[in-house]
Amino acid sequence: MIFDRQNKPTDEAHIKDFEVSRGVTLPKDYRVFLLNYNGGRPADANSSFQPERLIWLSVEEFYGFTEDSLNDIASFRYNDFSDHIHARLLQVANTGSQGIYMDLREGPMHGKIYILARPANETVLVDDTGFEDDGDYDEARFLHPIANSWTEFVDMLGPEPPFDD
Repeated sequence: MIFDRQNKPTDEAHIKDFEVSRGVTLPKDYRVFLLNYNGGRPADANSSFQPERLIWLSVEEFYGFTEDSLNDIASFRYNDFSDHIHARLLQVANTGSQGIYMDLREGPMHGKIYILARPANETVLVDDTGFEDDGDYDEARFLHPIANSWTEFVDMLGPEPPFDD
């Protein structure tokens, strides 16, 4: 991955402290990303993607462990989800207007990547396991699945979309 601005790579101890404090386990491919890159602003050639049924988007920032609280996965506050779901839907990037979230709930959804985008899906596409109240479930309606893993998401990123003249 090529960055215009990259955070200093983190270490295993920092990742482990985060996992213990949140009671979650980060997927192996995302751990490798944090150890090697730890987020930052991607170069244009590594930032564009088009989720199914959505317009072309561009990742403006990958989050990591940083002193900048706006881009720090350890301190960033998550949308309108309750405290329970905050720990289990980790915002890992943004497009400038939409958040990119990683599912940290245990089970088959672990590591899945979503974009939080409005308007809502026509039907709820997110498994509601672990949503403890109606507010969580209502907010989850805005999550669009875009990749089954961090690796699959990063592999989607590529050159700017073609523009019609």
